[in-house]
Amino acid sequence: ARGAPQQYVSSKIMCWVALDRASKLGTVVGDAESAVRWRGIDDEIAADILAEGVSERGVLRQHYGTDALDASALLAAIYGFLDPDDERLRATAVT
Repeated sequence: ARGAPQQYVSSKIMCWVALDRASKLGTVVGDAESAVRWRGIDDEIAADILAEGVSERGVLRQHYGTDALDASALLAAIYGFLDPDDERLRATAVT
């Protein structure tokens, strides 16, 4: 994308995915301290996305501060960020 740097929702979701998977891996390998720390960070990212990445219409934005849409945000269901039946995801898909 050309223009000023933006906080893209799809990129934020991928950051959440990385930390979500890292926390699960930490649990698997017995590194509970790291797992807890990474879980806390992925919770912060998720809260930020849900606060800033959803428009007033209830759809996932392309980036913070716009009403533009981006189909890559629909990957939120595939990655487990949102349940496929989540209204924000469904509204994004039909808009």
